[in-house]
Amino acid sequence: MKQEDSMSDDVFESPEDKMAASAILNPPAPPPARTPSPTGYKDYKPPLHLFQNDEPEIAHKTILLGDSGVGKTSLLVQFNTGKYQTGNFSATVGIGFT
Repeated sequence: MKQEDSMSDDVFESPEDKMAASAILNPPAPPPARTPSPTGYKDYKPPLHLFQNDEPEIAHKTILLGDSGVGKTSLLVQFNTGKYQTGNFSATVGIGFT
């Protein structure tokens, strides 16, 4: 006859001890994440067009006046591309950036 060599002795454990051990070994699942409704009403989903931003994009227009060869075009190219291009530019009569 083979005897079990276990150090566990359930004789002196109370039901509360068993429940506490079970809670430690099997913790409850966290509740699902919930985000509140933007309107405050449960399960109400407003139409998507209400969340779209219809504000027009602000257009910025710049006019530079000055003597020939002082760098007006170079300045505008730098603002538009973020790079300063060295070199000789031909005379610019009009320029447009988009």
